[in-house]
Amino acid sequence: QVRAAAVDVEMLAEQGLEPARARLLARWSRGSPGLALDLASKSGVELRQMLVELLSGRAAPLATARALWELEGDFTGKTPKAVERDRARFALDLGLDALRDLHGLDAGADAERAAHGDLAAQLPRAALGRTIETLLGLRHDVDLNLDPPALLDSACSALAARAAR
Repeated sequence: QVRAAAVDVEMLAEQGLEPARARLLARWSRGSPGLALDLASKSGVELRQMLVELLSGRAAPLATARALWELEGDFTGKTPKAVERDRARFALDLGLDALRDLHGLDAGADAERAAHGDLAAQLPRAALGRTIETLLGLRHDVDLNLDPPALLDSACSALAARAAR
């Protein structure tokens, strides 16, 4: 498994990613080169840092939601609304992935083996179930074609409320 991760980092570096960024993306993608490249093309490192700032209480929810809309990235779709949905879907999926890892850490999982295990040292630990349920509902709403900016506003508010607990 360690060898596979090294190969993935090498492959990501061959795609033009700097080594430190390649290591992060390989870890966060659990060794999936396609997911790592998707994270890279959609500013996943910057987006996750915004979520960390929000979860730690150092950022305001609506300002974070606006900043998420300004991130550079290769979001796709045949219409402007479809591109917005892709951006919202990506942000919610990355947030959910990180929160699931935090939830696992609270249950005793090994931080070294978790894709987002580094968050254990950066964020306050608290029950995450309600926040995860809220984000899952919002993620479902993206696929129902509800307003993506409003959904990200709601997601950022839910994450900020979790930080305030």
